[in-house]
Amino acid sequence: MPNPTIPTRRPTSDAYLKTVAASGDIPQNVNFALKSSAAASFLESNRVAFETGTATATLGPADLADYAKAVSVFITCTK
Repeated sequence: MPNPTIPTRRPTSDAYLKTVAASGDIPQNVNFALKSSAAASFLESNRVAFETGTATATLGPADLADYAKAVSVFITCTK
C-alpha cells in the first residue's frame, strides 16, 4: 500500500492537484524536460552565450550515466 503522505497520481489530473492543495504534500521524484529550442530561446533572450553540438558516437548505459552525472545539477525550491 502506498504511503498516504506521498501523492501518487499523475501531476496533470485535477484530482492530483486537489490532493496536493488539500494535503500540502509535494510530489517526490518529479522530472522536468523541455525542448532544446525552448532552452536556446530562453538563453538568447537573456543574452547568455552557449554552444550547440552534435552527437558523434553512441554511448553505452554506463558512459551515458557518467556523462549525465557530470552535467546535472540538483535544484531545490524553498518557497
